[in-house]
Amino acid sequence: MKRKNLFFSFFAFVILFTNCSEENSQSEENIVAEELQEENLETFDYTFRNQRFVVNFQVENDELVAIDSRDYQDLTQVFSENENLIQHYLSDNEILIFANEDEFNSYFDDIGKPLKGPNLTASSNIYNAANLQIYYDCCYDQSKRVIWDFATERQGCFIIKSGEDRLRDFTDVTAWTGISGPAPILCFPPNSNISNRPNDRLNSVSAVNVLARFYENINYGGSSISLDARDGNPRGFRKLRQVRNGTFGRNWRDRISSIRLYP
Repeated sequence: MKRKNLFFSFFAFVILFTNCSEENSQSEENIVAEELQEENLETFDYTFRNQRFVVNFQVENDELVAIDSRDYQDLTQVFSENENLIQHYLSDNEILIFANEDEFNSYFDDIGKPLKGPNLTASSNIYNAANLQIYYDCCYDQSKRVIWDFATERQGCFIIKSGEDRLRDFTDVTAWTGISGPAPILCFPPNSNISNRPNDRLNSVSAVNVLARFYENINYGGSSISLDARDGNPRGFRKLRQVRNGTFGRNWRDRISSIRLYP
């Protein structure tokens, strides 16, 4: 009888040990999964008319997917009620939202110009390649840079119209055509996929010495995003696919149709 009781006791211990081991294994797997999820989490801080919204995004396939929350729902309501909002990026994750041009201009009138940086004025030639670089692929790849500055020569290509006119309308084929001898040619790197104009083709942008604003429509129309690099430090959007158009499922990859620069 004692041997039988001892056998059952040992058998029960084995079952208990096995269950505990499985639970510990599952617990460890859950912890790892949670840690991986936290590593792929991005938090954005939005401010609209003195109201703050903190929204978390999950990074999936190199894009940002919003995580549902009260702030997310409230911010989505803001974007749904204001079609042409302006998002100004103070940093990669801190964003000011303006409802209109008056709010945008008033903000920059109040803060003034940075203490550091070049002393540019409205009469300065701010539309030059030193102040803005645009790319039809991500990550500032110089081999994928779009030549837009009228003073820039690339492979014998001289662009006719001014840089400001060109950046105002990415759909204007004439503005984005250059001349090399008697015949017009396209001023893009070889093997580019942007046809004869860069409309809705940009995937990364970089600016310095200027306040740069990027619009979804030509002639500075529609919603826009902006960044301030007037202090002389380069800033940009390395991956426009990770820059959200509001909290919706859209991003700014292949979305820009015009660009405006401010001194």
